[in-house]
Amino acid sequence: MKFRCELHTAWVSAETRNIGVGGAFIVTPLIQQVGTPITLALTLPATDRAFTLPSIVRWATAGPDGGMGV
Repeated sequence: MKFRCELHTAWVSAETRNIGVGGAFIVTPLIQQVGTPITLALTLPATDRAFTLPSIVRWATAGPDGGMGV
């Protein structure tokens, strides 16, 4: 998975966890502020098809396994 926010033009590679109907958790040290719009680019493991999804940071946590809920 990759993401970028409106303030950055570069894509950042990250791991996703707990993907569900309500959102996903993105493991990353590059945590954005709550309320920040970001764009996600997801590629499913069984296919080469990519999905670009608009998202908003809803919560964030710091630490070794820190990241953002979107």
